[in-house]
Amino acid sequence: MKKVLLLGGFGNRLNNILNFIEEDVEYIWVDGECRCKWEDIFQYPKINIKYGDKHEWCNYHYFFKGMKDSRRASAINFINSLIPVPYVYLKMNEVCIDRLPAYYVRALHPKTKVNKIIHVPDGYYLSTDSREQRIANPQAIQINTIGGKRDYDRNIRSGDGVRDSIADWLNLMKCEKIYEFAFPFSSMAENHSTFIDAHRILGMDIIQMTSK
Repeated sequence: MKKVLLLGGFGNRLNNILNFIEEDVEYIWVDGECRCKWEDIFQYPKINIKYGDKHEWCNYHYFFKGMKDSRRASAINFINSLIPVPYVYLKMNEVCIDRLPAYYVRALHPKTKVNKIIHVPDGYYLSTDSREQRIANPQAIQINTIGGKRDYDRNIRSGDGVRDSIADWLNLMKCEKIYEFAFPFSSMAENHSTFIDAHRILGMDIIQMTSK
């Protein structure tokens, strides 16, 4: 049976699940930035996952490769079938955001183009893995999430931190439009963040912005 690596953040892992969604494969979920298990995030669907750290012989891609082939329909069905665990569901419903515009802002980092505080308009939803961005935008609608005072605090990458980010991810699907301040490292192959690739697959209105 083909083995498929799930590594990195949630967007990378989901993309690789979707890349092989129509094949009989065994997914290898490796600890790292996403320090929890699939079943800690979603009740359904169940997928064939093993947990480990051996991955040199596995298939791996950062990006979803099926936007123009039959896999896109299968990917859409999979995304729409996701049912979160109760913790994530309750976290999602801390705020009412149906049809609001949203800002998705990656963490501040000197090697990205998101290198300063982004002002979020009053009444917009804010989804971010940046504590600094959250603290600077109390006027934005946002969930109450854990984490330290600095970006990339390891608490943000803990089990509850990952589940909070999934609540953000699912809430973005309720928004009417997403402004994406998320240009990744220059070494990446494509000019966007994989965290909201599922939203692109679903055909949501996403506007790429710049912090310059």
